[in-house]
Amino acid sequence: MTPPNDYTVSVPLALVEDLDGPALHLRVDDCAALVEAADHLPWQRIREVTLPSVDDLPALEAYYGRVRWNLWWKGFDVGRLLDLLPALRRQTVTVLVAPDDPDLYDKLVVGESLSLNMAMPLTDPDAIDLAALNSLVSYVLITSATRPVRIEPLVSMVKTAADREDQTLWDFAGENVHRNLFVDDAGRVSISARLADTHPYGTLREIKSGEVESSEAFRRLDGYAEGLFRDQTECSTCRAFPLCGSWLRYADPQYDCEVWQLVLTSLQDAVGDAERARALARHR
Repeated sequence: MTPPNDYTVSVPLALVEDLDGPALHLRVDDCAALVEAADHLPWQRIREVTLPSVDDLPALEAYYGRVRWNLWWKGFDVGRLLDLLPALRRQTVTVLVAPDDPDLYDKLVVGESLSLNMAMPLTDPDAIDLAALNSLVSYVLITSATRPVRIEPLVSMVKTAADREDQTLWDFAGENVHRNLFVDDAGRVSISARLADTHPYGTLREIKSGEVESSEAFRRLDGYAEGLFRDQTECSTCRAFPLCGSWLRYADPQYDCEVWQLVLTSLQDAVGDAERARALARHR
């Protein structure tokens, strides 16, 4: 399969040789398998690699500068994190914390306070501890007033609200229909792991260059936002829509997103208040 050049393709290590074209995001379940295959991989086409654990990074020292590294932090062993600080503090390294991790808030704040690039991947609306998310938004807003903060996607969400950029939860979740492709272990192609079962574009064998965008699943995703306004749905008039893009309700139109709405609108309001305060200060 040769995907269009504008896409980043998330692919498991076992299938990387089946893909041509640029911008690959390599998913690795077994670090030992990556070490064994490393000398034969098309590094010039790989943009980032996701590894199962922060403990895996030292084994790839020879390849540190080639790509971006995403590493899952499992458990809450801060001592081990401190042992790995020199490697983890590289600008090309991001430490990932699962959105359903019971220590989500503490781990992201601890890691960020150690000057690590931290991230909470958006995988599914139900997977996220909303109380922790609300606290994290407050932390990012308050802390960023005095110094840069390194917790994604929250920092990007704040920037989007401040700069009025055209990005939504679809982008922050890596589910932009015009930028992201996902290949699962069976070789099925879709937009993401979340929608692989319900919105398959086809398989690696079936899809050739340029045919991704002709699939029924792609057209359904591509026309989703327009349909919300055409049908005058509740999402089309929601204050949270500029950041949400109805990502929350795509899989389930009846999903109760009230708490999410409060979090997103409070973020938008706080950014707006800060912008107005800075504008007043400049005119004094």
